Amino acid sequence: MDDARAARSGRHLSGLLIACSLAVGAAPAAEERADATPTAAAPFSVGYRVCELPYTDHNGVKAALTTAVWYPTRAAAKAYAYPPQTAPRRPPRTRLALDAAPAGDAGPFPLVLFIHGGFGCAVSNAFLCEHLAANGYVVCASDYSDRLAPDFREQLAFGRLGPGRTGRPWRVLVEVGRWARYVHADHDAFVRYINSFRVKPASASLDAMIDLNRKTGSPFHGLIDEKRIGVAGHSMGGTTVQGLCGANTRSELTDSRIRAALILSAAVNPWEGRLDRITIPRMLMYGDHDEPVNPRFPRRLGYLQAVAPRYWLILKDAHHVTFGNPPDEDLSVARRSDPKAAAICRYGLAFFDRHLRKDRRADAVLSRTDKALTYYRYEVVTGRERVFGMEPPYGPGTGGDSGGVRHFIRNLWRKRLTPTSRPAHR
Repeated sequence: MDDARAARSGRHLSGLLIACSLAVGAAPAAEERADATPTAAAPFSVGYRVCELPYTDHNGVKAALTTAVWYPTRAAAKAYAYPPQTAPRRPPRTRLALDAAPAGDAGPFPLVLFIHGGFGCAVSNAFLCEHLAANGYVVCASDYSDRLAPDFREQLAFGRLGPGRTGRPWRVLVEVGRWARYVHADHDAFVRYINSFRVKPASASLDAMIDLNRKTGSPFHGLIDEKRIGVAGHSMGGTTVQGLCGANTRSELTDSRIRAALILSAAVNPWEGRLDRITIPRMLMYGDHDEPVNPRFPRRLGYLQAVAPRYWLILKDAHHVTFGNPPDEDLSVARRSDPKAAAICRYGLAFFDRHLRKDRRADAVLSRTDKALTYYRYEVVTGRERVFGMEPPYGPGTGGDSGGVRHFIRNLWRKRLTPTSRPAHR
């Protein structure tokens, strides 16, 4: 594939996978800032285990979902490298206690189901999953099997935790562009795809984790508080979250076990006009360099159609890829050194602490803005909304286009022939 074609694919991908927000007229509140860097030491080390969860797919075929599980432990963490996710970037490095015994005496712990973005993998957002686990959550994230248009039979991904077909980034980008053109031209096909390949497997992952919680002899026996279950998702994973939590046209697929939803850089469609049917607390995060999947459905609708409690954060100098693992840096270090990663972790944890644990101490974070945010708007009680900053403009030439994503794609393309050494997966 030539450079021109790669550039077109990159532009199309950024236009299809990333959404924007439009200006609002609410008056901003006085600035109250908090440092997003997690300052207090986390109470636990992060345990990590890979499981094969049973699943019956939409065709009735028995299969398994390769699933990463992060959990609190008191065992010592050691250096670890996840499988490569996007060549030519290095595999994410971190510190984990592999297959360690959970800190069961401190439990049970809330469970967060994390759903990765389109054509990604279970560990694409490990930096956030680890942070939640270190602070007393069990987090599970499965490999979802994204398929190529138009027949949705052939699986492809940027990376996989378990078995599956992967491809070089520019090859996958081309296929993602074809997939996006197809589903965005056919609303019903988009809904069918999300339900078949995302919503149903996600509920199956939750079923399997609860089964492990109840099963004597399971490594997670008695570890999960089944009354405190949250969900989080990035990109298409965030779209899946909305379909799981009440916006779905098939109401029987709404999972009533979920009590709070964190949505990272996700499109409004195909659930436009139905987002007000989600009645649980939700937090939405975007970057100021996100751009619309479909200009008719700006991402601010996700907040405007939400009921309280609702939160909307826009990160400064951030784009769609910002919500994935920080590149080429130890994840345990990035959570402290990268202001954007720190803000995502800090506000995400506070949101779940407040709405799963009912811990009002989280209000100390949620009631203030941060230097990593360009805009923050929230409403805990109906009619008592607060706004910090001004919503950024969007569109070419305003600083709100997808320059960050295009720069990322350009760098991948330039490195396509450059050999790199990567640490072995352990």
